[in-house]
Amino acid sequence: MIYKFMFVLISTFAAMNLQAQTLERQVIGAAGTFQTASWGSLSSTTGESITTTAATSSVVLTQGFQQPLQTDLVVYEIPTYNITVMVFPVPASGFINVAINSGKHYSVKLFDMLGRQLKLPVRDLSSGMETRYTFDLNSIANGTYLMLINDEHNSQVKAIKFTKIN
Repeated sequence: MIYKFMFVLISTFAAMNLQAQTLERQVIGAAGTFQTASWGSLSSTTGESITTTAATSSVVLTQGFQQPLQTDLVVYEIPTYNITVMVFPVPASGFINVAINSGKHYSVKLFDMLGRQLKLPVRDLSSGMETRYTFDLNSIANGTYLMLINDEHNSQVKAIKFTKIN
């Protein structure tokens, strides 16, 4: 009896530490389209051809992964390096900003999903305790990209996925 109880107790604690999946605001589809007309707009992908949107004066609810555009500030706390990384706006349009609060200098590189480094115009606005970059995204196509943040020894600190839209 005691062994059964211990087995259930250990299984319960083990299950509490398991992580399944995360949910992000991105859709990967083989094909899709976005069209507008006088009556509204239609957005679709191969995997999600029809979505329903209901709205009140203060709330918009869209079924599925295709949600209305919103501008977010994404903040990552990285306790190993004792830094905070802020990326905004996400999803990005014409530019994306990266701010790293730390007394050290960090490099930020952007890559496409094939692993090719992007050579984009960048403004380095770093000063004092903050590393800050603004990347001009106007020359790249809409899609998903990867941002790699490295410390002064070129060790990877954080990899961040972001989406560029019009």
